[in-house]
Amino acid sequence: PTPAPTPAPASPPSGSPAEADAQDGAPAHADILNASDAPAWRRSVAIIAHVDHGKTTLADRLLAAAGQLGEAKAGAARALDKGVAAERGITVRATAVRLRLHGGDLSLVDCPGHADLAGESAAALRLVDGALLLVDALEGPRAQTAAAVRMAAQEGVPLLLVLNKVDRLLPTEAPPIPSEALSALWARLQATVSAANDALEQLGARAARARDGRFALEAGNVLLGSGGQGWMASLDAVAALHGGAAERRA
Repeated sequence: PTPAPTPAPASPPSGSPAEADAQDGAPAHADILNASDAPAWRRSVAIIAHVDHGKTTLADRLLAAAGQLGEAKAGAARALDKGVAAERGITVRATAVRLRLHGGDLSLVDCPGHADLAGESAAALRLVDGALLLVDALEGPRAQTAAAVRMAAQEGVPLLLVLNKVDRLLPTEAPPIPSEALSALWARLQATVSAANDALEQLGARAARARDGRFALEAGNVLLGSGGQGWMASLDAVAALHGGAAERRA
């Protein structure tokens, strides 16, 4: 007997989130689940920070980079905040999502920043390979920054310092930026990095498990950028971009 034809996959219903994401350039949910190629690597990473320093916005951007959230929504969707968190506009639970990035599997955990929700962050840090310590580049480390560092040190979690909202510090001039403005920017970034190191050093020996030397812009263990604008880079990458822009204007 002739086998019955295989039915075509159903299209998402009109107006559904899957259809909206597809229109924004994100793959359909089924396409993500059916990705059968084995990942080249697997990592689990938490995002920890003081409240309002940009954790959930950064998570949105990483979702978009993995093709799991439309670019038009990234930065404002707060995709990992559900229920009460979405209603209140704050992260109230540590929320995990699996991302496919650069051929690997990244389990990303967005942790709450409020002091009274620290238990959620502490539990998440017991399960991850490392953490992004997010700091508002203008405000610098705050009370919950130090608390997040302390929890990471207690669990021996390696940290990468991420200076967020750097766009608030950038000069308005187009490249090449005047040397005076660059010097002021460098001094402000260095001050923020130094404050983060102070938070580590206050923990003494416990902090040694949570770092590989001091945080330093030139050491490659600090990223800077803007989750709101959708970019993050190392100091070398930013310097190369600035140098290239200067050469093009010369």
